[in-house]
Formats: sequence, structure tokens, C-alpha cells
Amino acid sequence: MFAFMVSAQNQGGQRGGGMSPEARAQRYETLKKECKLTDKQLDEIKKIDDEFAPKQRELFEKYRDDREKMTAERNKLNEARNAKVKPLLSKEQFDKYVELTSRAQGNRQGGGGNR
Repeated sequence: MFAFMVSAQNQGGQRGGGMSPEARAQRYETLKKECKLTDKQLDEIKKIDDEFAPKQRELFEKYRDDREKMTAERNKLNEARNAKVKPLLSKEQFDKYVELTSRAQGNRQGGGGNR
């Protein structure tokens, strides 16, 4: 269920990191539902995703062969993204947003089933 959230962390030159339009739409639909986002909040999150997508792609290219460094740098980038998202959401919404994106990141890294 949370695999689509990977796109929040693994973005290429486009929103969703090369995900199909359907997968990208599903990701945002689930974010909206699970976090109880307004259309305006969701639009702002999409803008933030678009802002961080090239930075994420650069990070993956730069540290492709150094997983430890990539993880450390990705965590810094995630903190910066979360700092931009946090003011847009209530505490409950933000907590759910972090939970969803953290789970997806764990799934992508092979951590899998913390559900």
C-alpha cells in the first residue's frame, strides 16, 4: 500500500521520479486521503516535490556507489523537505505525512514489513 510513496524520496526530473502518471496520481490520492489534506495543501506539497526532485536525482547520481553517504545525504534532503511541508499542515497531518513517507522509504531500502 505504501510502495507508491517511494516517489516522495526517489524523484527524477519529473514529479514522482519517472513514475507513471497513474502511480503518481495514486500516491497523491493516498496522501490526500490519509493525511486529510485540502486541495490547496496537496498542491503545495506537489510544488515542494517538484522543487526537491532535481536535488534528489543529483544526489542519487553523485552517490550511486556509496549507499551510506547517499542515505546520509538523502536524510538531510528529507529533513529540508519536511521543514517546508510542516508549516502547511496541522500537527496530526504532518505526523501522518512523516509516517507514510518514512514507511515507504523503509520499504524501498529493503526494510519492508514494518506495517
